[in-house]
Amino acid sequence: MNILFLLKSINGGGIQVVTSVLANKFVVEGHNVCVFAFFRGEGNTILLYDKRVKILNGNCFECNTENIELLHNFIQENHIEIVINQYGLPLTPINTIIKSTKDLDVKIISFYHNDPLQNGRIQTIDNQLLSISSFFKKNILKLKRLFFRCVTGYAMRYVYNHSDLYCVLSPSFIENFKKFTWKKHTEKLVVQTNPITIDNRDYVYNLNEKMNEILYVGRLDKTQKCVHRIIEAWAKIEKEYPDWCLKIVGYGEDLERLNILTEKLKLSHVYFEGMQKPRPYYEKAQILLLTSDFEGFGLVIIEGMSFGVVPIVYGSYSAVFDIIDNEHDGLITPSPYNIENTVSCLQKIINDTQLRQQMALEAIKKSEKFSLDRICCQWNNLFDKVKKASNYN
Repeated sequence: MNILFLLKSINGGGIQVVTSVLANKFVVEGHNVCVFAFFRGEGNTILLYDKRVKILNGNCFECNTENIELLHNFIQENHIEIVINQYGLPLTPINTIIKSTKDLDVKIISFYHNDPLQNGRIQTIDNQLLSISSFFKKNILKLKRLFFRCVTGYAMRYVYNHSDLYCVLSPSFIENFKKFTWKKHTEKLVVQTNPITIDNRDYVYNLNEKMNEILYVGRLDKTQKCVHRIIEAWAKIEKEYPDWCLKIVGYGEDLERLNILTEKLKLSHVYFEGMQKPRPYYEKAQILLLTSDFEGFGLVIIEGMSFGVVPIVYGSYSAVFDIIDNEHDGLITPSPYNIENTVSCLQKIINDTQLRQQMALEAIKKSEKFSLDRICCQWNNLFDKVKKASNYN
């Protein structure tokens, strides 16, 4: 099969890493794989690709003549049969594909990597609504939220209508998609999860080799990840557990504020590690803490679980219940967020070594469900399905 991934930028975060892992696996399985990105972006994710993967960058994130011609020629030269659009919401990628594949027999699979009901713009407004008391300002924000809700709902519906298949990350997202897009008939909607992106086949769990570390891995931003909640929860128990520490791996615009918060709370066992390869941290840590207001899937959860790191996750999004069996292979704190629930879960896992080990072993078993081999097998089934499928209106 001749496959092309469409990305906003070739370098970047989670979507880019997942794409590189899938592209490399597809190449190994005998597929011809190409990647088109609208621009390069920051970072060095491009270095993760197998040399057999052909990569082409556009000139900017626009549906302009130059990008359309570049993509059209790239598709023709490589006899592309399937385009995987990794951005199932913005109109720029899908419109560029439509115009680039005009009169060509190319199938389009679009992928949305978040909960359809939530996104950064809407969450920002929701956060503002919590802090504003003015009746007038609240109503203005509610109108603004409704506007963004309608615009993004229309955009998602548009991408769906112009794709042969549309992927979401969780079975629970199917109803969310219908609600958000006002789409009653969703024959083209399929569930496809992401794979573990770190090779852990040589890892053997040993509790004695674990350190007393609580871990956060991800972007440092206030709107979605809410890392301040992790620091504030740890502040309540740090003195109680002097032989434990909190390590924060990642970078983002909220770093300075989080550093100030740590100093304000006079915490001595919080370490900001910056951008790092996460595997060494997964190998040592015992607990993974995630308090995001929304997520698509939470790839760091299953990656941590694959190394026996027990997850404690705020249940703000439905897909987390597909990953964690609460009280069995991790803990899910209820919504709405309450710091005492997070603190209680931390104490429960820290205080009970036997429970911690038992959950770690169950977490490793659960993570096998998201192995690269299994996920790629599912993708191959999707390729067969989309090649046979008729277009729906």
